Amino acid sequence: MIGFYALGGGMGHLTRVKIFIRNFNLTEPFKVVTNNQQAHLLFSQGEIVPVLMKHASDTNRLKQIITAALEEFQFTSFYIDTFPVGVLKELTDEMFEGIAVHYLGRRMKWHMYSPINQGPQFESSYVFERLEKDHLDFIQNHSERVLNRQLSYPIPETSRIQDQLEQIPEAFWLVVHADPSEEVELLIKHALEMARKEHVIPFLVVLTSADIPNSDNVRVLKNQEAIDWYPHASRIFSAAGFNTWHQLALYRYKHVCIPFERRFDDQAWRANQV
Repeated sequence: MIGFYALGGGMGHLTRVKIFIRNFNLTEPFKVVTNNQQAHLLFSQGEIVPVLMKHASDTNRLKQIITAALEEFQFTSFYIDTFPVGVLKELTDEMFEGIAVHYLGRRMKWHMYSPINQGPQFESSYVFERLEKDHLDFIQNHSERVLNRQLSYPIPETSRIQDQLEQIPEAFWLVVHADPSEEVELLIKHALEMARKEHVIPFLVVLTSADIPNSDNVRVLKNQEAIDWYPHASRIFSAAGFNTWHQLALYRYKHVCIPFERRFDDQAWRANQV
């Protein structure tokens, strides 16, 4: 059985794990260790090893949970997303004796993280974005091989949203952001301000998991595959999280991005990439 470590805020870690499984055609049974309460939107309950939020901020308790999962499920391979020694630096080399450990790396603010322990040795490290030098140096020193890869995402399927498309104006603007609600509202406000300056009144479709109210010109939709909507929107507003940013590569000409501040994720760097 394969294990995945996907702790952290937002849906990004879980989405990247889901896409990685598809890209690399992993067919073995797997479990995803996560503190995200919406993991069921991407994985079945049987595929999730839940971590309570109160335990996700307790280093010792978190290490106990992961150690127990390693023992219970007898993982032969274990993939750690983003945080090479864990989000609380709880992962150590001795935890993974006899297990092939791999790393899934994206850009992060390494100076905010900087491991104080050596952590596990990686059989392979998959790097999906340009890393800061110190981050890359750490990975190279702890990996048998470092592989630069680009994740590919599913292609849009209009048929999945055809009924909904027929219920909204043909020329609409799209806002894509899971949460928190304050950031979703900021993106909506930015879109409306841009519309005001351009002297247009767009219909907004908002794809989110936050509790945002509908209004005359705003349609809020939850649990949607955002990628299905991208070809149809006249303009797209989003943050600069890893998955959304890379999914929107083909639509940069109509993409308006507001990078949000995160402790570890460097959205400002990503938003400046061509």
